[in-house]
Amino acid sequence: MVRQARSLEDLTNVIQAARLASTASDPNLQVHMSSIITGIDAAKQQAVELQMKLRILSSLHFPEMQMRHSDIHDAYRGTTSWIFDRDSDFKVWLERKDGLFWVNGKAGSGKSTLIKYICDHPDTEKLLGVWAGRKHTVGIASWYFWNAGYPVQKTQLGLLQSLLFQMLRRCPNLIPDVLPDRWATSATSHDHPDPWTRRELLSAFSGVLQHPKLSTRFCFFIDGLDEYEGDHYTLIQELQELVDTSSIKLCVSSRPWNAFTSAYGHLTDRQLVLQNHSQEGMRAYVQGMLEQDPRFARLSSVDPNAQDLVTEIQERAQGVFLWVFLVVRSLLRGLTEADDIAMLQKRMRQLPTDLERFFQQILDSVDDVYQEYTARTLLIVLEAHQPLSMLAFWYLDVDLEKPNYLLRLVIRPLADGDVDKARVIVTSRLNKWCRDLLEVNWNPSPGSLGDVAELWKVDFLHRTVRDFLFTGEVYRNLLERAGQNFIPSLATCRLYLALAKWLRPARHADGLLPLHRTTEVMMRSARAYEERHHDTPCLLLDDLDRVGRTYDPYWCAKGPSRQTFVALAARHGLDLYVKHAIDQQNIPVTDSLSVPTAKGRQHSPSGSIITLIGSTTSQDAPETQAGAEEPAPERAGHSENNSEPPPAIYVKKSKRRAFIAKFTRSAKD
Repeated sequence: MVRQARSLEDLTNVIQAARLASTASDPNLQVHMSSIITGIDAAKQQAVELQMKLRILSSLHFPEMQMRHSDIHDAYRGTTSWIFDRDSDFKVWLERKDGLFWVNGKAGSGKSTLIKYICDHPDTEKLLGVWAGRKHTVGIASWYFWNAGYPVQKTQLGLLQSLLFQMLRRCPNLIPDVLPDRWATSATSHDHPDPWTRRELLSAFSGVLQHPKLSTRFCFFIDGLDEYEGDHYTLIQELQELVDTSSIKLCVSSRPWNAFTSAYGHLTDRQLVLQNHSQEGMRAYVQGMLEQDPRFARLSSVDPNAQDLVTEIQERAQGVFLWVFLVVRSLLRGLTEADDIAMLQKRMRQLPTDLERFFQQILDSVDDVYQEYTARTLLIVLEAHQPLSMLAFWYLDVDLEKPNYLLRLVIRPLADGDVDKARVIVTSRLNKWCRDLLEVNWNPSPGSLGDVAELWKVDFLHRTVRDFLFTGEVYRNLLERAGQNFIPSLATCRLYLALAKWLRPARHADGLLPLHRTTEVMMRSARAYEERHHDTPCLLLDDLDRVGRTYDPYWCAKGPSRQTFVALAARHGLDLYVKHAIDQQNIPVTDSLSVPTAKGRQHSPSGSIITLIGSTTSQDAPETQAGAEEPAPERAGHSENNSEPPPAIYVKKSKRRAFIAKFTRSAKD
């Protein structure tokens, strides 16, 4: 867009020169050239405004926005097409009715798969077009709450930011009116916009819906209301406020919990109990998955009981598609062992119909020699509260035997061949250690291009697995099997330190973005360790800073500041590490909350961070003998270079305890 504006500027200059060179005896040429210049000026203005709109949309976007949608398995052919049957309540609602439609069902019944299928199906937009009428276009937006995912995936902020992004991408001409403050600053603030707030997002929502020029009617599909981490009654109330406007209707899904049953249970013709409609879909899935295996096809041709097996699976499932999925996996393994139909039936009947008992059986079936690895792997994924990089698990077996080995790893970015090798090894190990409880997902996103750590993620097969593992007795058994000295948060720090040493700069604007994301996970794990064990993994964090500084002295800076690593730790609430860093050396603290940037500095597009500690790193701070007075800082007005940081204040050791408390409080605020 910048290049386009410059090209238009160059063209204007050429035409201006030609106009000056033309003779006064040809007034028509003069008028024609003036008209061309006016058109070019208008095009330049349009290009600038388009760039500003794209900048605001970019600030709304975040990498996790489409992540859950990508992770959900596509519906198996023929299992969900019934939703668009001619007489279905859902089709009638799409085409003719306003308000809210509620999809509810048991855990594992396939609600997320159905919502994804609806959002991606071309008939959805066609039917909504009838509802919207000829005078309006249709906008479809979706959001998938995911309790086992990243923090933003389970919050209202993530919901609002994602929906607003999708609305404004559909109606970009409304951006200047509904976001006037952002619009006023977008021409000058380029890569580091302020974080979005709930109040700002709600105000923009209201502005869009009440805008007199809004010519689009929206249908929002929101999956997993029960996976929202806040108060469900508040969420229900705020969603109802959206539905009360004529420009929006909602399709939501959840388990039939009391809060949702109370709010939506009366919608007799606008709700769907999924397990009541999934019998034929389950049969199609079982039959299709088994019959595509040539061994089952041969058995089916000679043994009439093969179809009885399919029917029995359908009946025992009780509407839980996840159970069917796991049973079919088990039967396919049986076919590799040359099981006949009778043995397959016996295998199926030994599998519990209750999901929790099924998961327990999977855990118990892991070989004894792997039980310690199983427990440690599951505890690490549980404690992370988000999907973890597949590469982080490459050295899990080494960490079990030699926990300090990862500190001694050299910095060596991985080649493509190494990544492929790691994926094969890690997938094989997870299959041995955790069977069907975990899976490795290919999860590219706009922010992960070239970022090998972001492309493959380890996550739970389903939220019900996470819920099961967090139950008291199961969790205690995992801790016991993992060993007395195993600490999940500390192990995550070690594994992500190793990951930081393997990362290669990504092929996008900020090559250090993969390292920033790795650091976020490590910082959260370090804070969990501090809070629970009243200690800090200082050696691991110091080594992380060393890794970052091999790429860039200001590697942890985001936005127009030169933020130190200690400031970043303070932002994450690592009080004990901050104390450790200050006790080790005299850390300079600026008397200003912003530090000018050195010329030529490349910044991350991830957003700005307030600087609380000056640009002088701990390695640059002068040593001071115990009890001696620290040197007085120079006055800012005497600085020879205005781009240098403001004066630094050195804190005496005798006064550091009070300073640390104040400093870390300010950082967290």
